[in-house]
Amino acid sequence: MIETMRQQKISLLPLTAIVIGSQVGSGVFMLPQMMTNFGIYALLGWVVSGLGALSLASVFVSLVKRFPKTGGPHVYVLEAFGPVAGYYTGWTYWLISSLSSATVIAATISYLQPVIGDHGPFVFAIEEISLLVLVLLINLRGVASAGFIEAILTVVKMVTLFLIPLCGLYFFNASHITVSNEFVDHSGVYLVAKGACLALWAFLGVEAATTPAGSVENPKFTIPVAILGGTTCVIILYLLNSVSLMGLIPQAQLASTGTPYVLATQMIFGGNWHLVIAVFAALVCLSNLNAWILASGQVATGVAEDQLMPAILQKKNRHGAPV
Repeated sequence: MIETMRQQKISLLPLTAIVIGSQVGSGVFMLPQMMTNFGIYALLGWVVSGLGALSLASVFVSLVKRFPKTGGPHVYVLEAFGPVAGYYTGWTYWLISSLSSATVIAATISYLQPVIGDHGPFVFAIEEISLLVLVLLINLRGVASAGFIEAILTVVKMVTLFLIPLCGLYFFNASHITVSNEFVDHSGVYLVAKGACLALWAFLGVEAATTPAGSVENPKFTIPVAILGGTTCVIILYLLNSVSLMGLIPQAQLASTGTPYVLATQMIFGGNWHLVIAVFAALVCLSNLNAWILASGQVATGVAEDQLMPAILQKKNRHGAPV
């Protein structure tokens, strides 16, 4: 029995993977194209936003050391402002994470269309539901199971997201990093601020490691290290990818493409890479989806354990997963 319970605890590596997985999603493919018009100021925006993300991470580190409970942000609001504010924080976070999961499911199947084919909206819906059920079954095996899958997916996408931009740096051309004509008359401060606002979106999920706090081994140590270490890794990854893609692809070309990674791999390696990139993009989204579904269940359980939502949401299966 002790060994069974021990297996349901999540350790440092899977928890760090959850922090990374909850932040690194479709933004890694979209933001270089969205921010290239700002030139060098886009990179400064990443730095500003990254420092802001680390500041937020530090806040959560301080809070989780004081209140290492399952549920995430609502726990801290409950302690500071009482049950009404705690309820609304928990409920809205649960709702947002659920809606985010729906959009990530759609994105995952969309990325796979070049591989599995486009069979119309009915089949598309069946594929979406099948993916949801698959990830749900993984999470019903408990946080250890979800964390293990997340660690595997994170290793795959981190290796790829470091490998491609590192290869791209070999072809780096500083003249490609220029401010577009649309923004050339704006001040540097304006462009840095605009870039930072866009980049901050990429760090949504920095708090994900706090949601399963009750199921984490030594949470007062493991969660802070996972949050700070994972967020630092995400900052380096995003900045490396932006520098590489902006230096590899001419500004006007990068701004107009909807698939910057396909274009980048074609320029680096040649040939037709769209199928490989499609599968890789789907894996990135799948990792993001797994992290958000895990967080959704933990948030609902934590809010219910604090008697702010129906008690039935506290029920867990034999693996310790929220029913």
